[in-house]
Amino acid sequence: MTTIWSILGIEPTQDKQQIKKAYAKKLRMAHPENDPRGYQRLREAFDAAIKQAGMPEEHDFPGYGQDLKTGVAIGTKQEGEPAPDSLALFEQHLHELYTDFKRRVDPQEWKMLANQDYIWDVGAQGERFDALIRFLDEHRHMPANVWKVLDELFLIRENFEHGYDYFDDELMEFVTGQISGGLAMGYECFLNRELAIDLEAYLGLRQEAQLSLMDGRLEDAGRELAAAHALFREDPDLELMRAKHAIMAGDSGAALAVLHQVVRLNPEAREAYLLRGRLLFDRRQYREALQDAEYLLQFSPTPQDAYCLALECREVLGQVEQAWEDGRKRWEFERNSIHYRFYAVWSRFKNRHLFPQKYSRLPFKVRLRMWQFELLMMLFLFLGLNWLYILLYLVCRFTFGAGSAIAAIWLAVMLWNTWKTAKIAWMRRI
Repeated sequence: MTTIWSILGIEPTQDKQQIKKAYAKKLRMAHPENDPRGYQRLREAFDAAIKQAGMPEEHDFPGYGQDLKTGVAIGTKQEGEPAPDSLALFEQHLHELYTDFKRRVDPQEWKMLANQDYIWDVGAQGERFDALIRFLDEHRHMPANVWKVLDELFLIRENFEHGYDYFDDELMEFVTGQISGGLAMGYECFLNRELAIDLEAYLGLRQEAQLSLMDGRLEDAGRELAAAHALFREDPDLELMRAKHAIMAGDSGAALAVLHQVVRLNPEAREAYLLRGRLLFDRRQYREALQDAEYLLQFSPTPQDAYCLALECREVLGQVEQAWEDGRKRWEFERNSIHYRFYAVWSRFKNRHLFPQKYSRLPFKVRLRMWQFELLMMLFLFLGLNWLYILLYLVCRFTFGAGSAIAAIWLAVMLWNTWKTAKIAWMRRI
């Protein structure tokens, strides 16, 4: 039997918040444009559920349906005043949340927007979404978890996909990048401290520097990073970008110094450990590089590069037995997530001209997986040696008609390169 609760996908409840969450979840699958009948049934079920739940005399949450500043219920007409405009109040709430920095970075504060009836007015969906995007175009500096809350409430990415083509492409890419976390940066370093700077100006410089680095505009990034660094020097995200800029500019010494600062500011900055470990390895500080790699190996999921760095460090330090043991443990606990880069590094230990093979007695499944990798490597090597000769032969054959002499020369070259490939495979055999 179909009921309003089965349509919403929840058990009967008097909790309006739960009803609204269920409605929002189902709305993703019953969009008015794509499924008008399904949407109508969903909307009727939602209205009936809300009506059955009733309005409690005392709300279980602060600010329900109220102006966040005045505490007056939305839609309440004050004596001698016109009824407030819901869209204007919605925009006002957005600005109030953003202006108060502590509330801005708190996702729970933004979730309170869901307690306003205007958010659930389907007839206002278009104007509400337009107002939100205009707001986000001018107010971009928020943590990733806040962006995700806004996406859950307003279906931002889904609406972008359903024909909002008149928005600027750069803005759409920025918003979706923030929601997905690809452009996420931290804000914790600004909390609980007195800042004698223009925070918005600093955050704007930090954001521009990030985009410049991503686009490879090193000169612009350097200028923006320097300006931001002059304003504030305790931001691990900015320092990490300064380190990346130095690496891209070829100044490994400066990058290493900045990465030490990043780790000091944020002892859990995993990317900084990985970059620092690689720079230390390049500077032949192998033990220090191994320490950074071992720190990263404590976490799950472990970066593939951390495994590779650890193996390379152990190879140089002569810890071959330990390297093989690490490889076995990795196979036992993470066999379904092992990356080809790990095999590429680990397979070097199979070269019996470089390392004793007493450590290479591996389980058959491990060897089978590595054989597959070796065959793929040999195929790429063979094609790398022969692709030009194959192309020339095909051109001659179909254009000029290659004779037996050309075919014999081509076959001899193929056989010679095949011999070289097989020789390399024999030297690297398991």
